[in-house]
Amino acid sequence: MSAEEAHFVLIQIDAPERPVQDRGSRLAHRTNFATGELSDAALATARDFQEREGGRLADVLLKQRAVGEEALLHVWSEQLGIAMAKEIKPEEVDPELVANLPINFVKQFRLCPVRRDDGRVQVVTSDPFEVFAADDVRAILGAAIDPVLAPSERVLDLITKVYARRTQNVELAEGEDEM
Repeated sequence: MSAEEAHFVLIQIDAPERPVQDRGSRLAHRTNFATGELSDAALATARDFQEREGGRLADVLLKQRAVGEEALLHVWSEQLGIAMAKEIKPEEVDPELVANLPINFVKQFRLCPVRRDDGRVQVVTSDPFEVFAADDVRAILGAAIDPVLAPSERVLDLITKVYARRTQNVELAEGEDEM
């Protein structure tokens, strides 16, 4: 199996419920470019580990540092048609969107609603396959979700800053009430 085929298999394995359409060698080349080299040996090692321990192949490859998260997100972005997030500043996040979402929930699933637009909510996430959590957010917010991809570290940093601002604003409001 060539490195290009290995990358394409990686995407298909991680998205079994949503079949990936083979768009030819142009897509395979872009996938190879985005992820860098994934050797047959690294893929075989990851598959062996996956068979023994379970889990998604992408998660195994990330843990083994055979592929970088940002590169994997770019591949998922291309394959799934989901945009990659540019820099999202905490002050850009609508505080009403996070008001009913516990911080432990959004941190566990690495997702954060950002803005409401035309009845839909843009949600930054590092895992486009975490559909149950996205569905919970949809139900809580009462709006369809438009995911945007970003690395876990950036999503967690955004969540921490957004919830810190929210807590700070609540404390300020309580202090004003006491006066």
